Amino acid sequence: MTCFDFNIIKNILVEKKLPDYDDFFEVLNEVTETLENEDESYRPKNDDEKCGSLIDFQNEDRLTLVVPDLHARPDFLLNILSADVRNILNENESDFLFCENENTKGAESGKTVFEMVQNDLIRLVFVGDILHSENNRIRWYQIEEEFEQKQYSGEKMCIEMGEGLSVLFCLCELKSKFPKNIHILKGNHENILNKTGDGDFGFKKFVDEGEMCRLFVQNYYGDDILFLIHCFEKGLPLVYVSKNVVVSHAEPKITVSRKEIINARKYAQVIYGFTWTANDEAEEGSVCQIIKNLICEDEKENGIQMKNENQAEYTTQNQNENQNENDYVYIAGHRPVKDNFALRQGGKLIQIHNVKKQNVAVVKFWKKFSPENDIVSVL
Repeated sequence: MTCFDFNIIKNILVEKKLPDYDDFFEVLNEVTETLENEDESYRPKNDDEKCGSLIDFQNEDRLTLVVPDLHARPDFLLNILSADVRNILNENESDFLFCENENTKGAESGKTVFEMVQNDLIRLVFVGDILHSENNRIRWYQIEEEFEQKQYSGEKMCIEMGEGLSVLFCLCELKSKFPKNIHILKGNHENILNKTGDGDFGFKKFVDEGEMCRLFVQNYYGDDILFLIHCFEKGLPLVYVSKNVVVSHAEPKITVSRKEIINARKYAQVIYGFTWTANDEAEEGSVCQIIKNLICEDEKENGIQMKNENQAEYTTQNQNENQNENDYVYIAGHRPVKDNFALRQGGKLIQIHNVKKQNVAVVKFWKKFSPENDIVSVL
């Protein structure tokens, strides 16, 4: 068990302050090192012998929380970590989970999400999109006015970035301390350089948020921190799979093989397809086929044959039915939903990102995920 003082994380998220330069530099260096050296038992290496873009825990049983887009909400992250797991499980499930683990048997403490992370009893999967608040449209307009006056670190922008970077800092700290139990997937907002290319696009929503954040970091912290955030983003995986769930930031746009997910850095359209897909843009059946490709052992290695930068042909690599595939669901964030969830691709894809709520998906390894029952609030 890794010992770590939760109050360190709590204070940062409560204060919502901009990280100190030296502390930020250190934690970004540490998390980049962590991401570059993850255990091959759950993060297979790509063809370049580097950590690939897939996290695979199909051989282990753990309660898993899937967290939708954070978007600069430190209170959301704090509420997740502080939540008592007994409040998000029914009584029988709670008894089963805790009594079956000797290191917590009979204990009355150690049942918050953070404590369970420490005790190796739970995994958190964040679907990405750490920066750029979505609930502060008026503040973004005020920030735009600051930038028009060349105030790249004005009052409103410092508040915005204090919220966003405090979340980023804490996630980096958590990933470094608990690399096997904290997983952060790349979203379309993980693009601090605001570049277009290699599957990324510069981001604009209310104003020019992507470029504003780049300029803020460059002016407030300098090029070193800007580069280290970029390195952190480049080290993030795209897809998570365990015994009954597959997770990515967005609905997968096209069908790809397990090998192509692991080697996603080679394929701009694969990165785009897991991070930017709009509703009704995905190829029908991509979700079911990717689940098959991830859980079948005899898949063919080659699925995409490159034609040019904008087109790809793919072949279906597995015709064999796997008896467990019906137990899997595919969870994504990215596109906002009105209620607790939205279903796509015949109900196989479950979108969980509601910008007004603080919901998480509770994936129980002992039963199939039910969106009606297993999406819960941490408020």
